[in-house]
Amino acid sequence: MARFNDSKAPCGFRLTGVAATYDASGLEALRGVSLGIEPGEYLAVVGPNGAGKSTLLQVLAGLVEPSRGTVTLDGIALRNHRRRDLARRIAWLPQRLDPAFDITVEGLVALGRTAHRSLWGGDDDADRRAIDGALAATDTTEFRDRLVQELSGGERQRVALAMSLAQAPQVLLLDEPTTHLDPAHAQGLLDVVARKHRDEGLTVVAVFHDLNLAALAAARVVVIDGGEVVADGPPADALAPTVLARTFGPVMHAVTHPVAGVAQVLPARAPLAL
Repeated sequence: MARFNDSKAPCGFRLTGVAATYDASGLEALRGVSLGIEPGEYLAVVGPNGAGKSTLLQVLAGLVEPSRGTVTLDGIALRNHRRRDLARRIAWLPQRLDPAFDITVEGLVALGRTAHRSLWGGDDDADRRAIDGALAATDTTEFRDRLVQELSGGERQRVALAMSLAQAPQVLLLDEPTTHLDPAHAQGLLDVVARKHRDEGLTVVAVFHDLNLAALAAARVVVIDGGEVVADGPPADALAPTVLARTFGPVMHAVTHPVAGVAQVLPARAPLAL
């Protein structure tokens, strides 16, 4: 198994001809995906429901083994990395976090430090600083003594991000991170991620349901449809009218954001009147 002496080493992925199945049925969620993700890059992934976006994140996290093709991290096959090293370097935030047992917010965020602790050690100063910093960064310090089960969906999502940040990863995988958030908190969460990306060189791969947020958040957008990459590039290229029509149907209209100057999409028409 590969080991790393430098816990702050940058992480770069290469996927070559990757296929992955949903379950034992053999139905493929990904079909021959080839993709490079550079260290310190911020990549947004979009596509219709069931396109394979979440499966792609699980492959990158090492949670799903490809049925064919190869995945490498820093030039070494992902399956050959030690699981503890991957747990220290890669944080995965699912769409929804529902703990199976009662746990406080602070207790859940502290779980992000698990891979950094010794087998018999408790929290040390570094752990406590990481936990406090993650709570502060996600504006969840006030919840630290509350049970996670008592929080709203949006509050839970911010706490889940805090747990991921406490892990001090080099790669952050986000699966529709703003789904349960109102616009203000969605913007706040993405600002936290953007600062980590900018200031610490964090590699970010985020699945977005909202095409406009994807274009605003990332300089590179990958569009997946039917388990295949159908577009890859700057938002203006990846969300071009021809791509939108082919992927989502003739229901979207491309425009330019009046302030940010990046590609945005609007419904092509209003809903039919009753």
